[in-house]
Amino acid sequence: MLFRLFTIMAVVALAISTWVLSTPGRTPNRESAAPQAQMPSYYLKTAILTDYDESGIPSVRIAAERIDQIANGPEVALHDVRVDYQPSTGPSWVMTGDLAHVESGGQAVDVTGNVRMLGNLLGDPSQPVAIGAAVQGVFEHHERADPPYTLLQWRAGK
Repeated sequence: MLFRLFTIMAVVALAISTWVLSTPGRTPNRESAAPQAQMPSYYLKTAILTDYDESGIPSVRIAAERIDQIANGPEVALHDVRVDYQPSTGPSWVMTGDLAHVESGGQAVDVTGNVRMLGNLLGDPSQPVAIGAAVQGVFEHHERADPPYTLLQWRAGK
């Protein structure tokens, strides 16, 4: 008999404590006093972005290990980036770097950190060019682009 009375008292105590602790006024505040890190609105991993010219041929290919939107704004950061420029006329080139920034819809890619550019030499791509050889700058204007821009290509001097 004493065992049954003890069991009933334990069940009633458990029911009352569950009811008291589950009332809305007793729920703990889950907000933390610690500041939360600003997370990007979106990010891409191992991403490849391709832009096409008017005829539908790929003209610019940007590959990045990671792409992050910066502070929920129009600018994105590209980490471990490779830019392949493949125009329908003129020489192709490749630029690599640690970090790049570009604005949404922008035409300019700002690359920083261990930047290396290959393949912007006009003429025969297999021509021998010695380090320190004389070269001549050749400007490639893109005035119909929005915004207009100019690329500097190189031609081996004679």
